[in-house]
Amino acid sequence: MKYILYLPSWYPSDVDSFTGDFIQRHALALSIFMPVHVVFIVKDKNKSPVTSLRIEEKTTGNLTETIIYYTSKNYRLGFIKKLMAIRKYNSVYERFFSKLISQNGKPFAVHVHVPYKAGLIALWLRKKYNLKYHVTEHWAGYDRANSDNFFSRPPSFRYITKQILRNSKNVICVSEDLAFKLSSITPTIKTIVIPNTVNEKLFFFELNTHQSFKFIHHISAWRGQKNTKGLLNVLSEFHKKRQDWECIMYGPVEPDLSELVTTLGLSKNIKFTGEISYEKVGEIVRSASAFISFSNYENQPCSILEALCCGVPVIATKVGGVPEIINSQNGILIEPKNELQLLHSIEMIMKEYHNYNRQAIAEDSKNRFSFYTVGKQLSLLYN
Repeated sequence: MKYILYLPSWYPSDVDSFTGDFIQRHALALSIFMPVHVVFIVKDKNKSPVTSLRIEEKTTGNLTETIIYYTSKNYRLGFIKKLMAIRKYNSVYERFFSKLISQNGKPFAVHVHVPYKAGLIALWLRKKYNLKYHVTEHWAGYDRANSDNFFSRPPSFRYITKQILRNSKNVICVSEDLAFKLSSITPTIKTIVIPNTVNEKLFFFELNTHQSFKFIHHISAWRGQKNTKGLLNVLSEFHKKRQDWECIMYGPVEPDLSELVTTLGLSKNIKFTGEISYEKVGEIVRSASAFISFSNYENQPCSILEALCCGVPVIATKVGGVPEIINSQNGILIEPKNELQLLHSIEMIMKEYHNYNRQAIAEDSKNRFSFYTVGKQLSLLYN
């Protein structure tokens, strides 16, 4: 049976078990409808350069995941190190895919997730085997508010990314905002919007029985994005008015955040979980009253979609594709970095909480972001 070849630039692995998990969920969603083979090539930073390639493969239903770990020598000069790493990356995928196609035949379609650097494989497959490919972009780096943005990257990176986008059959974006930004950079591309997806077995409506009002907030490893410090300043002001609430912050926490909570006198109201399993995240989100996102920039955050699928109303900033999913029925939109607006919104959501129909929020979001809904949209790309 023909398979869809997924080529992600980010994907969960032994090197990082969380990065690219949203791409893995896209693969799982598509695998409901057709066989998907994910091949992810990653540099194994923990192994000696003399170690041979390590290949791990797992099949779950219609989804096969092949993770290829490679190593390259360390050189004193940075540019030589990067050059040799790219050469090793290229040699790995050329050998692997030549063997894969000779044994299993050509895939029905090729799909890149995040152009650089998996898109290099797609360009090679297009030239060698005449295989057309699709690209899905997830990166929030087309927003200049992101310090590590597309426009600040080296010219070689910008050129290669544009080449990968221009030569693709379609460019799938998870938001209209991202589609607009990519079309501004590469006007000739054809864009299609297909959102991120949510595992509805973990994120679903559940009646809350807890006494206090529970806010939740997702902390990212990308410093400067989520503006957690700004949120803590606002919660400090809110604490002067009301103390009948708690806020659970899940995700990797830096020591300075813990110290700030202590300094602000919020230790009784704010709890950090650190990095936890996806299953545990589901438990926390299902039990929440409201989700707060005070981000400086975003694309389409899965954390917001997950909250909505649990029927949890959201306070979020008007950044990226967020205004496309938050409205007066499921939350409140505010300006980024506007702490006064955030404080007012926190007060309002507690005061007017009874006006939110949590079950309706969850049902509407499930219809838009479930594995089945998104998987169906993805499957139509290849017909």
